[in-house]
Amino acid sequence: MAAIYSGIHLKLKSTQTPWEDKIKLARFAWISSQCLLPNKEQVLLDWCTHALTGWYNKKVEFPQNVLEGLWCYLDDLLHSRKLHCLVKEKKTISLRLNMAQYELMVSLLSRLIALACHQLQQHSVSPKSDLDIEAILNQSACDGDKEELDPDPQDDLPTYSKYNPKSTEKLTSAKIFEVLLLALRCYSSVQRQQANPNRVFTLVTNQLFQPLIFLRHWMSSAALSSPKQLLMSQQMCRDIRINIDTILQSALFASEHMSLYQDELTKVDSGKKVSGAKGPLRPASVLLCKLTVQSNCDSSVYYAVKSSMVSVLFKLFLESYGAAKGERNEEQGMLCFSFLVTLSEALDLGLESHLSKKCPSPESPPCVPESWNLALLAVESLLNNALVGNIYNVAADRIRYGEVQLKFYRNLAEILLKQAQPSFPAWFRCLKALLSLNHLILEPDLEQLLSLAWVNLDCTDSRVLRAKQVTLCSLIQTYTKLRQLPKFFSDLLSVISESTLDHFKPPLLCEEVSSTLRACLLDTPPSQAIEICSVVLQNIKKCVPQKQMTDEMKAQNEIAFTADSSLKVMSLSQILHSVLFSVKTLDNGSPLPLVRQTQRFMETMYEVIKELQQYFVDMEMQSKQSQKTPKKGKRALKVVNSETNIPLTQNAVEATLLLRYTWVEMDTLFSLHCSKYSSPEPVSQVTSENEDQTTCPLTEYIHSLLSGKDFTQSAVIANSPFGSLLLRRLVLQQMKKMLSQMGWAVVYCECSSFQVAYWYLVISNLPLILPFLGDKDLHCISTILIGSQLEISVEEMDTSSNCLTISLISSQFLKSHIFPELPSLFSVTLQFLLQSLLSVMKTAHRDLDIFQNTTEIQKEMIVEGIKTSLTNSGASVELSSTQTKDIFKILRIMQVLNPDGMSAEDLSTSFLLLIFMFTSTSCQTKDLDSSSPALLKQLLEVLICLLDGTHFPNVLKFIHGGTLLQAVVSSVLRHSLKSSENKDWSDLVKEMQAFIKLLVQLIITRSSSVRLNLNQLASFLCSQGTKDKLANRPSSTNTATHKVSTLTTHVLLASLSTFSRTLTCNLGKSKSLDELLTQILTQTTATLGLAVESLLKPNAVLKMSSIVCQAYVVEVVTVMLKCELSLLSIEENKHTHSISHMPLYRALVCRPIEFLVSSLDLLSTFYSSVEKTEEKQDTNKKMNDLDDLFMKILHCSQKLLTDNWTSLTNHSELESAVQKLLSHLVEKCSSERFNLMLLKIREGLDTAKLRSGNYKEVLSTVILIKLLFCCPLPEACFNALWLIAPQILSTMMFLVKSSSQDVSLNLPFTVPVVTTVTTLLRQGEGVIANPHHVTMVLGAIQCVPLDRLAPAAYNATFTAIHEALFAIIKCHPQV
Repeated sequence: MAAIYSGIHLKLKSTQTPWEDKIKLARFAWISSQCLLPNKEQVLLDWCTHALTGWYNKKVEFPQNVLEGLWCYLDDLLHSRKLHCLVKEKKTISLRLNMAQYELMVSLLSRLIALACHQLQQHSVSPKSDLDIEAILNQSACDGDKEELDPDPQDDLPTYSKYNPKSTEKLTSAKIFEVLLLALRCYSSVQRQQANPNRVFTLVTNQLFQPLIFLRHWMSSAALSSPKQLLMSQQMCRDIRINIDTILQSALFASEHMSLYQDELTKVDSGKKVSGAKGPLRPASVLLCKLTVQSNCDSSVYYAVKSSMVSVLFKLFLESYGAAKGERNEEQGMLCFSFLVTLSEALDLGLESHLSKKCPSPESPPCVPESWNLALLAVESLLNNALVGNIYNVAADRIRYGEVQLKFYRNLAEILLKQAQPSFPAWFRCLKALLSLNHLILEPDLEQLLSLAWVNLDCTDSRVLRAKQVTLCSLIQTYTKLRQLPKFFSDLLSVISESTLDHFKPPLLCEEVSSTLRACLLDTPPSQAIEICSVVLQNIKKCVPQKQMTDEMKAQNEIAFTADSSLKVMSLSQILHSVLFSVKTLDNGSPLPLVRQTQRFMETMYEVIKELQQYFVDMEMQSKQSQKTPKKGKRALKVVNSETNIPLTQNAVEATLLLRYTWVEMDTLFSLHCSKYSSPEPVSQVTSENEDQTTCPLTEYIHSLLSGKDFTQSAVIANSPFGSLLLRRLVLQQMKKMLSQMGWAVVYCECSSFQVAYWYLVISNLPLILPFLGDKDLHCISTILIGSQLEISVEEMDTSSNCLTISLISSQFLKSHIFPELPSLFSVTLQFLLQSLLSVMKTAHRDLDIFQNTTEIQKEMIVEGIKTSLTNSGASVELSSTQTKDIFKILRIMQVLNPDGMSAEDLSTSFLLLIFMFTSTSCQTKDLDSSSPALLKQLLEVLICLLDGTHFPNVLKFIHGGTLLQAVVSSVLRHSLKSSENKDWSDLVKEMQAFIKLLVQLIITRSSSVRLNLNQLASFLCSQGTKDKLANRPSSTNTATHKVSTLTTHVLLASLSTFSRTLTCNLGKSKSLDELLTQILTQTTATLGLAVESLLKPNAVLKMSSIVCQAYVVEVVTVMLKCELSLLSIEENKHTHSISHMPLYRALVCRPIEFLVSSLDLLSTFYSSVEKTEEKQDTNKKMNDLDDLFMKILHCSQKLLTDNWTSLTNHSELESAVQKLLSHLVEKCSSERFNLMLLKIREGLDTAKLRSGNYKEVLSTVILIKLLFCCPLPEACFNALWLIAPQILSTMMFLVKSSSQDVSLNLPFTVPVVTTVTTLLRQGEGVIANPHHVTMVLGAIQCVPLDRLAPAAYNATFTAIHEALFAIIKCHPQV
């Protein structure tokens, strides 16, 4: 046995033994029991791993089949039953991981990365590049491995997947990334266990760094690509990038390397060089070398890789060596900054020449990166990381480090400004980041920055404009905090003055910048704000032609204003307007120096405006003289007429108008609020000039303004909408100012208008004189107020009059917010109205006890009368037509009164009296149909207004809310026996519903006697008598009885549905309340179900009418269903309650042709109820039921649009409702259910149906397509729909061409199809990528006939074609 042991051991070690024989011997030794090797299993495992490690380290060479045999042998050992038994026996057997095996993992990981990069490159959305991953691997390897990858990755799968060669054929692209993620995680854990961080750093930088950064780049590209082109999920993509970052951070920025980075980056180099090949590790230089070395790929691709990795490396460096535990560490901050400087060299921005002491040659061209966009994005990320990492301490940098950071950032800012790239948003964001670091970085070049990024920027890209606005807002906010806003504006105005404006540009102060400036000026000292205005005004004055200059111009017959100067004046005027309208106004508390500074500024501005106005006057006079002067040869005058040169002077005229309007507005404001301020403009010049005239000086002044004496450029102003607007505002402001200066002018009135003027004087001064008025005076005023309203007719009360009358003044005063603030007059007026009502009712019925005392209303007697009316079957007071009209007028007046102005006593009296009238009055028989419902409706409107009053709860001290509700419902029920179906009756029932809703909600909100009041109304509505009325079967010969039963049913259904809906809205507030509401809702739902079932019976005597129609029944059933769903949603009812009327609901849903128009809400609610009630069923059965219901609703909708009774008008009315239903169906639609819908659509777009004459079926499908494309869809459904959109477009284009051959189908079919195509084009903006489909639409539209059409058909056809062409131009400009 010893010979066997010695022989096998020696043969395994011997170099003479072939490797194939060694593998056979090893397999024999493992399975044979005759081979007695000490610790045999461990020895064989070590031999196998040692052989594999030697091959990967290039120490041993053997053929490829031997390598695969070793891997198979190792796999068999690890999966053998013998090894598992040994492990169960707790025998220690280990697979030793030494450094060699770590290098083996590095090599295998490199191969996996190569495969992954190859797959990502093949499926990348970016342009293809000649990237050779194997060449990168060979370049990264230190030992010069010369093995090359085969171009076909499928042929090389056995070579790369060495972990398990047996599964090579089953390896797919998705499996590659799963294996890669697993390998990265394993390698990361093994790497953390290595004891020599320097060797890990060397291995990673030499063999893994470039493959990893390329892999990360392609992973980022894959993450940004569309979901259709992804080879893996987004989560796997993120996990792989996170693992790459973890590997790089632990290998490149280990804690043991911090001293090396400090020695290399922050220590001063002594000049001594270490002899020999080995020396201290310089990690920063190594990383920079690996970043900047050019790999075997396109330079643009590699620049994208390294620019993205620069920010990643700096972020990892900050996380590893930043401030410890959040504490500020200046040395670590300086270390991070030094690393930032080192990384910035890889971006090729030319910072090396700026950082070196040698000045670059002025003749040398500037260093330009491969891609400015990528470089700017990298710089932005570096600066933002530096800002977040807080590595820049301004004070420490200045005191200890000689402003090294400030100089670097200044050099970077100089490069960004000298080689400005304002077409990229990242350029603005880089400047904003530099500004956030330190404003001194950009301050020396502030003027250049403002010129490039603001004044002289010509760009319309929305992303660039947004970045520009954010940068400018940050600039303004920064200089506001520094209290240097005047300096900022000084530099800005300097840039504007030096610039040459040859064409009109958008305003400098856009909305975002203006709002920021307004907020900043409020935080700026007022003196600085006035200083800014003065600087702006000085620049405006420089652009204004001076007098001596104007005379010279006159002599030379030339125009002083140029296009440049007029545009500058306009821009500066806009800035001055914005600044002045944002400063704090002067008031009596303003300091005197500020007032004097403002006074001097306003005087200077007034003089500048006068100069501008005088210039235009001189220009107009010169133009008129030139028209009278005849031309004389070649030396004729060159004076240009203002009317023929409107574009040249328009900006200057508009600027002058803007300055004048701004000055007048501010001058008026300062004069009103500050007594120490005096206006520079002479006061009432027009008054002194017109003292001897009989006309009003104000009228004369306004006439002078409107005549344009100050602004003679009438032609210029007329052609300018902005100038016309400014002139109108200026005239209005001048009028206000003159009124405040001149006071009240003497106004003469005739005898006919004296009373109106006197009444206006009294009403306008009532708040002042009311404390001095007695009771008789108040009664007199209230008499005139109400009497003037009662004298006019009801129609006149609803129309407004252009002339001022006593009734109009009184009406406006009653509606004003001032009247409720005069409680004494308000109370007297209300009492006058109530006494007027009592007098009318007393005239109608003198025997009632309530009318015996006319001086005071007895509330207790009114309450007794209300309770008595609950048991009486008829009304106690009958009103004539004249009395009804008088009550109408009084109620109209009461309706406009604000109930919050009533006292508790007045509101209680008013409400109780009106309730008594509601329950006890009716019109005479001959006026019953037209007057009674209208009167009751008007009463309810006033009662609803009083319900909103602050003191309404005081009413409930005299009578229960349940009694009020029962009284109103019973009164309406009593009137239903005598009324007929008309609009007034429908309005009355709607007002009754509003009253029930508000009062029930108030009862629940007050939480006082809730059970008593709600049970009282529920007992009345659900009583046996009510059920008998709902189940009434009148005689078929008595048509009057049929009408009575219909109206009674209408009232009961409306009351029950409103009551139930209000209770449902209050579920879930408290357990006790839920218990009460559940009990009541169970009763009301049962009663409603009884009523609906009696209506829907086939042999029911009570038929549908115009009021109780199918739509109304569906609305009631919807309320029932929502009530039952709400009851199910309560925790206590989940196991005790169920939907009790499901057969009724199913019966309604199964009749779509009759009910679908008004049943869409019911369909949506029923769909939700089916989803909720079938939660406990089997999943497959639930899905089948939902699919059936889904398709049934879709089929019903399509059938509704196909019916012969539907027309184009019906379709337009149905579209919004059907779209709402479709939106509900597809809101949570699964892919399978949506596919069923698409199949339904495909069946509907059958051209054979069109040829057979059945175009309505095709038309219904076309309408459904239009509505479906307008619905919000889940992501999967959205992608599926737009995937077949080109096929739908092609089919509809064929339909258009086919239907165009028949002119009779033009209006009913062709126009709707073209409209649907237009909707698809608009919704497909940015989605339809192939322009061929849009071009196909153009070809089909040309076939639509426009000849020999009726005017209506021609108008519809032309409009449809026009909208389609407009959609193509607007949404698909590439065509």
